[in-house]
Amino acid sequence: MEPPPSQEQQCAGDMLVGRTPIDAVSPISTNLDHQSENRHTRLLTTMQSQGIIPRYPEEAGIEGVTHSAQDSGTRAILLSESSGSAGNSRVSSGFPQQQKPNVKGPPTWWWWWWWEIGAAVLSITSLVLLFVLLSQSDGRRLQSWYLPIQPNSLIAVLTTVAKTSMMVPVASCLSQLKWRHFISQPRPLDQFQVMDDASRGPWGSFVLLIKGLKIRTFLPLSLAFVTVVGLGFEPSAQQILDFPERTSVLANVSAEVGIATEYLSKGFVPGNTVWKLEPSTDLFRLQSSLIDGISGAVFEPNFNCPSDYCTWDDFTTLGICSAYQNLTGRIEMSCDDPDNPLFNCTYIFPDGKGSTIARNVTFGDLGKSQYLRVESFRSWFDSTAPQNRSGVLSAVKVTNYDLYRNAIPGIGFAYPEPPLTESYFTRFYWCAQTFRNVTAIPRQLSYGSVDVEELNEIQYDIGGGCSCTVFSSPTAGTNFTVDSTLVEYLMDYLENLLTQAVINVAPYSPAVNTIDLANYLYTANFQNLTANLAATISNQIRSADPGDNKNASTVHGIAHTKEIYIHVRWPWTILPAATVLITSMLLILAILVNVKHPLLKSSALALLFHGLDDDFAGIHPDQLETAEKIEHAAKSLRVHLAASGEDPLMKFRPQE
Repeated sequence: MEPPPSQEQQCAGDMLVGRTPIDAVSPISTNLDHQSENRHTRLLTTMQSQGIIPRYPEEAGIEGVTHSAQDSGTRAILLSESSGSAGNSRVSSGFPQQQKPNVKGPPTWWWWWWWEIGAAVLSITSLVLLFVLLSQSDGRRLQSWYLPIQPNSLIAVLTTVAKTSMMVPVASCLSQLKWRHFISQPRPLDQFQVMDDASRGPWGSFVLLIKGLKIRTFLPLSLAFVTVVGLGFEPSAQQILDFPERTSVLANVSAEVGIATEYLSKGFVPGNTVWKLEPSTDLFRLQSSLIDGISGAVFEPNFNCPSDYCTWDDFTTLGICSAYQNLTGRIEMSCDDPDNPLFNCTYIFPDGKGSTIARNVTFGDLGKSQYLRVESFRSWFDSTAPQNRSGVLSAVKVTNYDLYRNAIPGIGFAYPEPPLTESYFTRFYWCAQTFRNVTAIPRQLSYGSVDVEELNEIQYDIGGGCSCTVFSSPTAGTNFTVDSTLVEYLMDYLENLLTQAVINVAPYSPAVNTIDLANYLYTANFQNLTANLAATISNQIRSADPGDNKNASTVHGIAHTKEIYIHVRWPWTILPAATVLITSMLLILAILVNVKHPLLKSSALALLFHGLDDDFAGIHPDQLETAEKIEHAAKSLRVHLAASGEDPLMKFRPQE
């Protein structure tokens, strides 16, 4: 009976038949590297080719294999193949055992970060597209936007893509940096939880910033800051676009307003005299317009504004102007015999040219007789001014009827005194009107200011088939041509129209005109009344139909419209652009500082493999019942993520 094989022979036999010695089984042996396996495979192949061992283990028993292993040549081959690793074997014999893995980080080529790099590229691309869109849209009419999606919605899409892709490298870098945080040096274990929470969103990042004084790491704090600031990404994006209103010029559209350098009246037919009369219905229209103007409904000149808003350059046109004066208390007055119950007072008015005009007003005693003709208002229009065919309007208005003398004893009637009056004076004349800052909306024409200049008559009856009068502007030298019939009879018509009196008779008495203009003149604001009358005549001169001037022309202006346009508020783009660019730079730094470290990132399996060292087995279970207790226990533990001499696997190992 043969003696049992030695331990060395048994190990050799076990190895040759494919078994592993029992005492060699350990967690480390399961990590046998590919180089050791290949070396053992070559060893078995060499021994089989030399006939030392059979090709198949079942061809020989264990004993045969053991006896073959006792051969000195075989032992030499085995020892020579395993001599390089015998010193690392846990068994005392010189036979090779499974080796410990060479503890190095996984490959750290750039493509290990391809998800993060791709997300950063996508974020930058979205940002570039955003700025291209904004630069193309700034100042553009909203009506010309041709895409089916509105500008704000398109910006929301681009900013959402930019932020979402930006947060991918932020979260990944924070997850990776928490491992490096403990590999670089021992730190409190609770900081692992703090940094892991920071990779999950703004609240964890905010907590990391609060505890930043204890952590003191630039990259994690910077990434946490970007995460918190990123909360303003969407609100900033919503403030980028504004949609105000502006006025713009309409192409191929022109505004028009009436002007006149010649006046050929449709109402006052040229050549009409008492010997030659051509009836005209346009005269009644002109007269109606003048009465409307006196009452305050001023005739508007012809204009056309085909848009929301129109403007014109300054222009000069022919017109009738008025110069008003309130002469109350400043004119001379003289009355005849005051003992006469019916007496006259004379008021001396200037005519506007340095001479005076005498006006008589008859007053009486209302208490003496109800049939006496007593005047409370008298207006006169003088159309016989010698130069420039102008006319003057003067008026006396009684303001108090109650001033009478006391009755004389024995006579039985009272002697009246002159009542208190107001006196007004207005001169009408041909003028050149220069309108400035002229604007219009569809139904209203407005002027910034109007400069007027009285015209001089330089020629009468110019001939050539035109019985016309030429007026000239003294400063500008512009000439205006007016039909002589109108020049002669317009002021006459105003004289008949405005010479009025208010007497003490009933409003419907035959003594009162059909149109009760006198009472209106008595109660109206005389300054506004005369200004409205002059404006009405001037606007009739500037208009053809409706209007009184056959030769009226127009001046062209600019038609504007109000439009909504896109306005980019560029300062609101600073935050999105800065966060995307800073994130890209932090990603580059994170890649560089992790070149020599394992890329574990947010892997939960990595935490299972690289967990706590066995030295923490003494922690009492009561300390691990809740998350709060675990965090409290972790604060007192200072750990270092590293391998040990006996265990090449990196674990969180306690440090003093």
